[in-house]
Amino acid sequence: MNGYRSNIARHTSAAIVALIAGLAGLSLPMGNTAWAQTSGFKAADSHAVIVTADKVSLRCGASDFHYKIGDVAKATMLKADGEDGPWTRVTLPATIHAFVKAEQATLAGDSVELKDASKLWAPNATAGLKASWKPLLADALASGTKLKMIETVKDGDAVIGYLVAAPDTARGFIATKDIRKATPEEAGVKPEAKPAESKPAETKPEVKTETKPETKPTENKPADGTVTIAEPQVVPGATPQSQPGEPAKLDQGATPTETPKPELQPEGQNRRVGTYAQLDAAFKQVLRQTEGEPEYAPLLAEFDRAAAETNNPRVKRQIEQRRKAVELQKRIAESKRAVEDAQRQADERSKQAAIKIAELEAQRVYTIIGLLTPSSVYDGVNLPLMYRVQSVGGSSPRTLGYIKPKTEMLLESKLGMAVGIIGEAAMDRDLMLNVITPVRVDVLQGVDLSLPKATPAAEVPANPQ
Repeated sequence: MNGYRSNIARHTSAAIVALIAGLAGLSLPMGNTAWAQTSGFKAADSHAVIVTADKVSLRCGASDFHYKIGDVAKATMLKADGEDGPWTRVTLPATIHAFVKAEQATLAGDSVELKDASKLWAPNATAGLKASWKPLLADALASGTKLKMIETVKDGDAVIGYLVAAPDTARGFIATKDIRKATPEEAGVKPEAKPAESKPAETKPEVKTETKPETKPTENKPADGTVTIAEPQVVPGATPQSQPGEPAKLDQGATPTETPKPELQPEGQNRRVGTYAQLDAAFKQVLRQTEGEPEYAPLLAEFDRAAAETNNPRVKRQIEQRRKAVELQKRIAESKRAVEDAQRQADERSKQAAIKIAELEAQRVYTIIGLLTPSSVYDGVNLPLMYRVQSVGGSSPRTLGYIKPKTEMLLESKLGMAVGIIGEAAMDRDLMLNVITPVRVDVLQGVDLSLPKATPAAEVPANPQ
């Protein structure tokens, strides 16, 4: 055994040298803080940011090795309040929820009530909710707090917890390269009005008005001796103070007449509304589209316009039935594209992970390398607790062995990650697999094993009416 320990020490030293050389990096032990702030974290004033890339991963900590808690769509607006290296800490979008374990809460109508103070859990979108080990909040919610329930989470018939609406204080980390700062217009911030600068009144030299003797109008005296005084002529636009013979003064308060601008017509007002028969024909044509993206969205908009236009209940029902059929076809197409995209991403990640692991195995530093996952058989309830190590790469990962947990190694915090294990391996004759007693378990850098989230297949009606 002493010889074995010496051999392990030599392997350990070699591993450290290899890791320093850049072949693999160690993940620092993660504490119980909600966001694993490192010494590089810098808080900032809250500001709006926009996601610029497609389907960006939001993680529970500031590194690629913190598991993914969900995806964020392009153009989503989030609030950011700090940075940690190449990562930005942001609020959670409404599509990502918090996880509460069943033993920590009770149902109260449409809400989940906490039995004890809790920081909740960041949902593990990679290894499943059973592997959600990261606290989501910095400060625990008080016992008795009620949270809106989104979904009951089951493992078979057993309830293991609940997905609830995440509190406003929940945070995640997103790659800074995948976001940009929102403009004031996008963030809905109005520019502050600058106070008008008060200028001292200008002193004008006093103008002396020269007094002239009053000139009386010449009286035309007819021969009969009567005097006729001419009526003052009113000039259009002149003020009441205008005297005859003086130029007319325009009213200083008058507003020049503006040319009225034509009103913008609401979109679609000048386009006629199609009949049900016309829209049904368009529906059938859209279903036959095979090139590019079928025109589901415009067709749905036309069905909405037609439904709003008609007062015939029968026609409204027909339109609604067709609209549901279009929505279903649209969901099927979106699900198919999501599955294809996820598969392509998974294939590429699997290929890169296999290359990285092959490089590490060539160094012969670790006893075994693979993906650390929970075991449904050895769950610590019916049978002793062990974690499963699966192969990386290939279309169907296989079980390489099982690892016995040790409290000081925090193996639960490394679930869903690629690990290198140094330890004593023994072949179990019943399992025909390795059962490893670990000496050290390292999280491997540069190996992305995030798995695509399964997309439920949409059901297609046999004959949509």
